[in-house]
Amino acid sequence: LGDVYKRQTLAKVSGDHNEAGVCAFLDPSESNESDYRKVQEQYISLGGDDRRANKQNQAAAEKVKDYLSKMKPPCEVEKAEAMGHLGNQQIRDKYGIDPKVNPTDFFVYCKDGRRKGISAKIYSNPKNITMKNSGTKKAEKYMFNSL
Repeated sequence: LGDVYKRQTLAKVSGDHNEAGVCAFLDPSESNESDYRKVQEQYISLGGDDRRANKQNQAAAEKVKDYLSKMKPPCEVEKAEAMGHLGNQQIRDKYGIDPKVNPTDFFVYCKDGRRKGISAKIYSNPKNITMKNSGTKKAEKYMFNSL
C-alpha cells in the first residue's frame, strides 16, 4: 500500500510541479518562485527527476509564450496563477470553473485585462502520468495497481 500511495502522490505532485514551474517561468514573481520551490522540494523527496521536469516546464512556458504572442491582439503576461495546489471547491469558488469538467491548469492574465486558461496536461506516457483525474474516475486504481 505504501508504494502505491507514493506513486499516486508523485503523480499528483508531478502535475503540481508542471503547473507551478510553467507559471514561475511565465511570471517570476516572488509568490510563484516560492510556490515552485516548495513543489520542487516535495517532488524531489518523492523521487521525481526535478532537472528533467524543470526543462519540460521551461519548454512548456516557451510554447505558452509563443501561443500568447499569436493571440489577436497578442497577450503580454502580467501574471500567471497555478491551480493544482487548490482543492476542487477552492477552484470553483475562486475561478468559477468545475475542475472535473474544465481542464484548465493555470491562468495567464494579460496586461490588457484578459484572462486565458491554459491546460498543461501531459498524456504521452501513462506510467509517468502528470494529469488530473480528468473524467476517468478510477484511473489511478487501474493504472497504479498495474505498474
